[in-house]
Amino acid sequence: MSLHFLKLSFSTSFKYLKAEWQRPVSSEEYRHGVRAIAVCIAKLQVQYSLIDFTKTEAPSIKDLQCTAGFLQQAFQKTSLRRSARVLADTSAQWTAYKQVAEETKALPYQTDVFECCKEAKAWLFQDYDIGINEPEALIPILIDGSGPVLSEFSGLTQTEEDKEAHIPNFVTSKVIDGVLLRTDYVEATLSRQKDLLSVRWLRPVSSEEYRCGIQDAAQLFIKHKLQRLLVNKQRLGVLSIGDQSWLAKYYASMAHRSNLQRLAVVSSNDVMQQITDEPLYHKVKGSTKIFFHIQYFLSEDEALEWFGLADEVMS
Repeated sequence: MSLHFLKLSFSTSFKYLKAEWQRPVSSEEYRHGVRAIAVCIAKLQVQYSLIDFTKTEAPSIKDLQCTAGFLQQAFQKTSLRRSARVLADTSAQWTAYKQVAEETKALPYQTDVFECCKEAKAWLFQDYDIGINEPEALIPILIDGSGPVLSEFSGLTQTEEDKEAHIPNFVTSKVIDGVLLRTDYVEATLSRQKDLLSVRWLRPVSSEEYRCGIQDAAQLFIKHKLQRLLVNKQRLGVLSIGDQSWLAKYYASMAHRSNLQRLAVVSSNDVMQQITDEPLYHKVKGSTKIFFHIQYFLSEDEALEWFGLADEVMS
């Protein structure tokens, strides 16, 4: 998946990540973009990063607070040596940067802010005799369900520790039973006793929000090696044709990493949602040869009762 609002590219030899925001973004896009950058830094073992904010606007106070808390949690241990930020010539962006910098000054890498990329690169690579040019042709990065993918893979290897690098969501808790993911539009709750992840959509969402929510929930489901998944769509509304097709393709790409045995879908009384749900999830199921049981319900209590049935009487 490419993030149309964020361009990511990487230099394998210099372990250099360049992130360029392409336009003003929503709160959800901003948080997803920050998380995507963090995933790249962790999994690609980035040492130098340049983040260009000149085409976007200053984030909200709430997003700034989330960013500061997220960075403190994600980058206590990191490969980063220096991180440069390039800001637009607006007081709002500079004020926002100062707030985040103050709250994250204890992080174990150097940070600084610049008015142009030329100055930022000169600072980043001051230890190298490469001047102010890019260290090499940068390779574009795509983000799939498992993290960053170099579109022209060139000799980059990852250790087992790198592959297991965990980037927390903005509002994720520690790995215990309870809420692991919460935004204003989706939450995911873990129950180890039931071997179950419950995903509840809290309101109708944009395509971007839907796909971000699915990807974050999928990562939690795979990480905790669960077998049961409950998806409550009562407040979600009806998915677009594009999102329905995307879901089937995304599941097909992730199925081999999942231990899914039972999927319970809780729908509303909305006729259109019910009409689209069964064909959609059978399309998802048919997108891979990996078998799992699926059932549809109008309440979570019914779904939980089904999860409690013995394997030999599963419908």
